[in-house]
Amino acid sequence: MPRVRGAETCFVTTAMLSINPRAVLTIRPTLTAARAVVIIALLLADCHPVLAGIYNNKGFALLLEALSSRVVHSDDLERAALSFRHAAVLDSSNRSSYRGLGWALSASDKGESAAAWRAGGFTAESFIQRGSQEYLAGHYDQSMVWYQSAATIQPDLGDPWYHIGQVHEETQEWEQALRAYRRAASLPSAQLGQSDAYYAMGKLLLDRGQPLDLAAALSALGTAIAQNDFSQRRWAADSHYQRGEVYRLQGLDAEASLEYQWAIDSGSDCYWACIRLGNLLLDTRQNTSQAEVLFQRAADANSSRPQAYLGLGRLYRTTDRTLRAVEMYRLVLELDPGNETARDQLEQLLPSGDR
Repeated sequence: MPRVRGAETCFVTTAMLSINPRAVLTIRPTLTAARAVVIIALLLADCHPVLAGIYNNKGFALLLEALSSRVVHSDDLERAALSFRHAAVLDSSNRSSYRGLGWALSASDKGESAAAWRAGGFTAESFIQRGSQEYLAGHYDQSMVWYQSAATIQPDLGDPWYHIGQVHEETQEWEQALRAYRRAASLPSAQLGQSDAYYAMGKLLLDRGQPLDLAAALSALGTAIAQNDFSQRRWAADSHYQRGEVYRLQGLDAEASLEYQWAIDSGSDCYWACIRLGNLLLDTRQNTSQAEVLFQRAADANSSRPQAYLGLGRLYRTTDRTLRAVEMYRLVLELDPGNETARDQLEQLLPSGDR
């Protein structure tokens, strides 16, 4: 019997999927039942990859149709999942089928999605990478899907939860962000350090806490610094700066000064640490020359911000260098025309005709 190939084989095999050896015997009565089974098996084996592709394509069509509708029906997702399962049985080497199955199960809140994704070669890291691409593009809804999928495929990993917290921060969902950071801090991480999660938690508590919980912020920042496994050096420096902010708000100027100095000595972006420490030195009249150095360093680091010039103006007025103070306050108004402090100082320093 000549072998049938190509599209003809697929057609014959597709037809035979729904029949049994007795049907073959009616076509060729001289065949034994055993030989009919063998022929069907050979035809099916020859077409498995093609049939798998058909089921796979059908699965993705059903999945896209289900997800694009306003109301996602579980029946549509189940039909998509069934097509992907058929594809995987026919060709277990086709990872696309397992990946599609994972998405169908995930969309229908089925617990088996992680196993399907792993069979398809997906890893938490690959999902995080895709999520980060969407995050950097400002597509926060899409990035959240990828990050949540990463958490599903590897639930004992902290990295996805850190990124989930970042998305919640961008969408101003502060409580959800805080919960995500706490979850991240409780789990081991692959690419990030646990310090990153504690730092993000402390900074969020300090910036957005309602009511402001300085003790909780101080605890989180202290843990981040003690763990000292930051993935980025600048976050270590900023943790010290943020802890200095907590101390300043608590009225602990000496402790705050030490934290600001640590941030400055780290060599990272220390604009605000220079401003804060310069103001503390000026307030206490401990070392006005060092305060001037700090304000000037901040101005050199970022000449587009007015705060360094505001500090220099205050310092020059305090040390009776009126002309220099006027120059600084005018610079402030060039950068920030609505700055009331600079305007008030110029009104006190200059006659009305010279302002």
